[in-house]
Order: sequence, then structure tokens, then C-alpha cells
Amino acid sequence: MRISLGLLLGLALLGAACGQRSREQSANREVPREVYVRVVNAMPDGTAIDVFADNQKLFPEIKPGAVVEYREVSPGLITFRARWAGREADAPVADNREIIRDGKFETILLRPATGRREVDMTILKDHTWLPDAGKAKVRVVHAIAGMSDIDAYSQGKKVLGGIDFTDESRYVEVDPGSGDLVLKRHNNQQTVATVSNLRLDPDKAYTVLLVGSDDKPRTVVLEDRVQRRPAMPQYPLAS
Repeated sequence: MRISLGLLLGLALLGAACGQRSREQSANREVPREVYVRVVNAMPDGTAIDVFADNQKLFPEIKPGAVVEYREVSPGLITFRARWAGREADAPVADNREIIRDGKFETILLRPATGRREVDMTILKDHTWLPDAGKAKVRVVHAIAGMSDIDAYSQGKKVLGGIDFTDESRYVEVDPGSGDLVLKRHNNQQTVATVSNLRLDPDKAYTVLLVGSDDKPRTVVLEDRVQRRPAMPQYPLAS
């Protein structure tokens, strides 16, 4: 049976193209996507802490009060472990297992624990839906043991209430601009801490951490990530 030279050439080119496409698809599958993690050591005092992502030391020697910006890790199921700095062979003082998906941003919060452990590790999700047009979003995370029932006021208006130790409040929409964000005890309205002249930009989201100790409270402000809600599919009307 005769096969024309043109047919053979066409088959060869088709095979090469399929092979190239298969290699490209395989390469695309092998390209790692990243997630982003930062850490806040909200312990009021004490020894520095090393934070591990599985067996990798991701954040070395994080001192009390320190905030370390985002670092990349591979997505998936990750076990985060905290150990006293320089004690890699010791059992973790805190740990947390988390599934983090591609492109997400999260915060590892180290704070005083209740019970027999000294340190608690909480993972905060740092992404929320974009606020309404012309608005900003803010939430409060309470990390001072022994202090409860905190209200938050933005530009003189109460925006959140009843925040207890270990609470992570919901995001609330507020007017953008510069002004004081004040945290007060609910029972007597005594001011606990103030973020003076806090600038809240439109279309952005923020986390205010209440950290330190009962006699020396302070705040840490973090900017979070916002994302647009996915568009609802449009279906043609039935005729």
C-alpha cells in the first residue's frame, strides 16, 4: 500500500504538535501556585518564637510584638508549628493545621493561651469581599487574656460590640477617611486603646489587633486583601 509523502509529513507534524501540547500541559500542571502567609506575635513578653510550615522554618526568631510581612508557601494542607527560638528538636508550643488554597492570604496569630499551654496559634483569613462603593471594611481581633466585652468606635460611631478575648469580629463597613478608632470596655466605656488618626481608604479592608497586656494594651493595624464578588451568570429569557 502506498502512502504519499505529503500524508507522512502531515502525520509527523501532527504528532509533533500533540507532543508539544502534551509537554506544555504537563509543564503547566507542574508550575507551583503560591499562597501568602504573614505572622504576628501578640504575646505580651517572653522569648522569641520560630514558626515552621511543615518542616521548613518559615519565620525565625519572631519577638513579642513583631509583625512579619507575607512570605510565599506552597498551597495545600500545611501544618504550622511554633517553637521557642533555636529549639528545633523540642515539641511545638503551638500548632495549627490548615488547608490554604491558591492565591490566598492568611495571618498566623500567636497569642496567650488558656489552660496549660502558653501559646495559642490562630489562622486568620486575610481576604474578604470588596466593600460597597466608597466604603472601607474593618474588623477587630482580641488577643489580651483577662479582658472582655470590648466595643469599637470609628470616627465617633459604635461599629462593633461585645468583643471578647480570642474573638475575631466580623468585617463591618465604615466611611473612609482619617479619624480615631477607639476600643472601650462595654461596662464602663473606659478607653482601652486608641488608633489615632487611622486612615481608612475606600475599597480596602483592615484588621485592628488588640494586643499587649491588661495593664499595657496597644493596637496593631494590618491591611487585608479584598476581592470582587464573582459575577452572577446571565441566562437568556425564555421566549
